[in-house]
Amino acid sequence: MSDTSAELTDIYIRRYEELLDLDERKKGFFYHNSMKCWIFYRYDDCLHFLNGVNVTKKRMNVPLDLFQIEDRHIVQHFLHIFNESVIFNDKKHSGVASVISSNYRKMDVCNLINSVMGCIGENSIISEKDIGRANNILACFLTGIPSDDELTRHAIKAGMLFDGKISDANHFVSVVKSFIFLYDKFTALNEYATEVNDTSVDLTVAFIAAHQTSMHLIFSVLYDISNMQDGESVTKQMVLESARLHSPVISVGRIFLMHEQYKGQDFNAGEKALFYTGFANYDPETFVNPLTFIPGRKARPLSFGTGLNTCIGMNVSIDFVTSFVNQLTKKYRISKLVINEVSEGSAAIGVDKFNVNLVKR
Repeated sequence: MSDTSAELTDIYIRRYEELLDLDERKKGFFYHNSMKCWIFYRYDDCLHFLNGVNVTKKRMNVPLDLFQIEDRHIVQHFLHIFNESVIFNDKKHSGVASVISSNYRKMDVCNLINSVMGCIGENSIISEKDIGRANNILACFLTGIPSDDELTRHAIKAGMLFDGKISDANHFVSVVKSFIFLYDKFTALNEYATEVNDTSVDLTVAFIAAHQTSMHLIFSVLYDISNMQDGESVTKQMVLESARLHSPVISVGRIFLMHEQYKGQDFNAGEKALFYTGFANYDPETFVNPLTFIPGRKARPLSFGTGLNTCIGMNVSIDFVTSFVNQLTKKYRISKLVINEVSEGSAAIGVDKFNVNLVKR
């Protein structure tokens, strides 16, 4: 059991309650004056717009005058690449999804998981370093690039951009350089590379995302199942429920394409919107007892997106995490979980450093 893991849930609840407090009319959406965008946090509202045709993915547009003159070219180059990725293309069906699935089917997942458990040692502790090492091997295999510690460092750094954890202009440039480094590596593997190669940029995005989601989700599942009876198998429904309670991604941005009236409110073309999908998972009108771990719910959480905007690696992530936790808990019982560091961004929350104390069965 854990005395500190409740801190993770408390962070999510605090962020959720902050949204509720800002919504003076309690309609489930409101206009945020300082952010100059609409905020949505109820499940049905998020589904309505994200599955509709009247909002477009919010392309990154960063004013170049924020940066030093010598840095503007690299920022402009990054924007040119990044805005062609699957993240920002409404109609794009990325072929990378089939590449990832195909590579995963070829992978010896059991051997990878056993290699992690072989490092547990006499202290019977696993940390973010152990799971991170497995994550790196998984991400490299899925995207077809040789495993390399340098790639991992750049992936973790570039992930700050996805999570909304940029501190200033200089930090942004540093993170951008990591993204371009990875993009260039994937482009070098592709003999058919064009000016902006769709496959290379989507593989870069997938590689970065694979380093973030699985580790956070593995810890969340271990936390949520720590009270389970011995011998009970972990199912994909349990993993999905952990993803609902502790969604790695909490918000996605969009822009209205045209005027729409919805629930008595006018939304105009060009207005920005932020959909808090991670907190739509707490909507009591959709999820009974939303803060309780109840696998097998009928409504699907929005942790991996919805419809055409579903994460391309969702099925692989859920399957890997299910296999990992099952193999671990067959050999060990969880005795304590300790969170050492949780990072919060505007778009994501992540468990960055932790220890899981285990007792051999």
